[in-house]
Amino acid sequence: MKRLIWMLLLPCLLVSCEPAETRSEETITVPTARLSDPASIESGGALFRRYCALCHGLNADGKGVRREGLSADPRNFHDSVWREKTSPADIFRTMSDGLSQSSMPSFRALTEVQRWDIVAYLESLGSATSNEQ
Repeated sequence: MKRLIWMLLLPCLLVSCEPAETRSEETITVPTARLSDPASIESGGALFRRYCALCHGLNADGKGVRREGLSADPRNFHDSVWREKTSPADIFRTMSDGLSQSSMPSFRALTEVQRWDIVAYLESLGSATSNEQ
């Protein structure tokens, strides 16, 4: 039980959890050039491995080592249905605000540039899938 509590609290200790703020009314300007920049994608991959992979998995498939005991399965970023229904702004908003009623914390402690780099990395994962279809 003690281990489970630490597993759930560790993301909050690593990246300061802040109360989720409602940004749904706020317009998010997507830096489209940044999303296709190889340096941003590389930086985002490194940030993803550092802050996200424990839950979402090194392959971004939702099979991270910390997924056990979470309130819901972590997102599989390769899921084609999810990819069709989401946008870079949605991903950025979720990382910024977290998801209420879930284990997904806010990562507002990361800079906006860092969060956009992670978005760039996640968007790049769909490139190979999109090209194959």
